[in-house]
Amino acid sequence: MKEHGNPKPVDIDATSATQKLTFSAESHEAKDTLAFVVRGNRSLQQGSKLEYYPHVMKDGVKMIRLNQIEVEEETRKWKSSLIGYVLAGSPSFKEMLKFVYDVLHFVDTPQVYLHDDKYFIFRFQSDEDKLKVLKYGPYTFNNRPVMLKQWVPDFDISKESNRIVPTWVILPGLPIQYWVTKNLGRIASYLGKPVCTDKLTTQGDRISNARILVDMDISQLLPNFILIEDENKGCKEQRLEYKWKPSYCQVLVIARRSMSLMINLNLIREKKSIAKEEDKSRKNNNQQHNGK
Repeated sequence: MKEHGNPKPVDIDATSATQKLTFSAESHEAKDTLAFVVRGNRSLQQGSKLEYYPHVMKDGVKMIRLNQIEVEEETRKWKSSLIGYVLAGSPSFKEMLKFVYDVLHFVDTPQVYLHDDKYFIFRFQSDEDKLKVLKYGPYTFNNRPVMLKQWVPDFDISKESNRIVPTWVILPGLPIQYWVTKNLGRIASYLGKPVCTDKLTTQGDRISNARILVDMDISQLLPNFILIEDENKGCKEQRLEYKWKPSYCQVLVIARRSMSLMINLNLIREKKSIAKEEDKSRKNNNQQHNGK
């Protein structure tokens, strides 16, 4: 894949990084499409010749034995990679390339791979680039959260719970005297884990509403308003809007998936506990038997 032509800045501060979070697929053209990448894929001249290796027998069962040294070497090659997907979205390969060229231009262009399960792998040229991308996140794609995490060999997107998601919260008509960063942090803390404001909120250039990024639990319905104590010890109702929020059905799916993961974890713990007790009992029986 060709590298993006934009010059690579020496550094980037947190404020400017915040402005690169939001991406719209409607802007700019991608360089390579998936059709271009896979062109000629099944040509015999394009692939690698395979050799014959005999299978092995283990406990009377025929199986394949891989070279684990080669497996470890290949695993190391992917350590500088991130897994990414758009929550409640399915961008095409071309759209994701646009995202990479436009938003992640402060690092060398990674290789992008699309899995049939609708997630992407971004293979960076160095661990430094990978860590920089994680540091300057979170990101959004068409106002939907882009979930990024370290690549692991056994990743299964069906097991992702996605309960805690970075969410842009809009505070329409929030009085400008409340716009002190610490007070905005107090508002964000009520909703979840505070992350940052956007640039216009920091500079006070858009006085009609403030915007804050918060890590929120989306397995529950997001609130439409909050109560803020005013200067006279009374309560002011503050309306909330969201750049994106999950539908009711998506909330149910996420909640059920989270519950399923919790149940599976509890079952694993119970099995380990039972195995530990059985092992302890077996050792006690052996000691009693040897003592006779």
